[in-house]
Amino acid sequence: MSIASLLTTTDLATAIRAGIRGDVVTPDDPSFAAAAFGFDPATEHRPELVVIAQVAADVAATVGLAARAGRRVAVQTSGFTTAASGPDTILVVTRLLASVSIDPEARTATVGAGAGWRQVLDSTSSFGLAPVSGPAAGSGAVRRVAAGKFGPAARAFSFAGEFVREFEVVTMLGDLVRVNADQRPELFAALRAGRSASVVVTAITIDLVPAGSLFAGGLWFSVDDVREVLTRWQEWVGQLPESTSTSVALMDLPAVRDLPQQLRGRSVVHVRFNHVGDADQGAQLLSAIREVATPLLDTVRVPVSRGTVIDAAAAASCSEAA
Repeated sequence: MSIASLLTTTDLATAIRAGIRGDVVTPDDPSFAAAAFGFDPATEHRPELVVIAQVAADVAATVGLAARAGRRVAVQTSGFTTAASGPDTILVVTRLLASVSIDPEARTATVGAGAGWRQVLDSTSSFGLAPVSGPAAGSGAVRRVAAGKFGPAARAFSFAGEFVREFEVVTMLGDLVRVNADQRPELFAALRAGRSASVVVTAITIDLVPAGSLFAGGLWFSVDDVREVLTRWQEWVGQLPESTSTSVALMDLPAVRDLPQQLRGRSVVHVRFNHVGDADQGAQLLSAIREVATPLLDTVRVPVSRGTVIDAAAAASCSEAA
């Protein structure tokens, strides 16, 4: 057993504070419960410490020290946590890593782990660009792409991971590195496919597409309409062209202020929709679902990059369908 593994919680907190720009919250701090709060009510969080990272180097310093001290690390991004955090775990919160940088010439966006899709959309809209994946599918930007999820335009553009040019990650030893097709290509391929859990993703660089080609968002129905919605959706989905993608999920939403009033604390049916092409054609295709019942919230708009979709914090509050 190493001497480092015998560090007390107080010693560990002191050591981490000395090496980061962010904050360290201990169980004795009145703000501890709020610092560890996540959107998933089924996951219990009682970590030894909560580290609120301000920059990616904070994540690297914390992970490195945790490895030397014999502690585990759980990461909370966009309100979701990688795993339940217990007394031997340091919970690293990355919500402050929310920078978004746009390169309009290269048609790319570099997105921090704490950024939501609404923020990405707002940043890209002035350049007439948009990401392929987005809030219609739920969750924060980095979390969704790094999980290997299919974006709402998957049938037209392929899955979201194929639009990633580079990952910025922290290794299990606490090294902050860049991963792309030339540097660590095997890890790059694994991350694009959502297969690697051995690193913490702190940022991604993704390709963008012209915003005017996207017509997307979601319809949120009361669970009381579930039979009618799912029956119609099942009939409708097989008739859609390849330019149109859709998915559906049943969700029990928490009663949190970040959600729109219509959705707080409700059980809902969420129909996600994305059409690449003419907006009128997209609206005509969607009418079959819009007419089934009166939605609690309808966020399908054009263009998607105008910030007219559900707020990123609300999307992050919603559990994703597999």
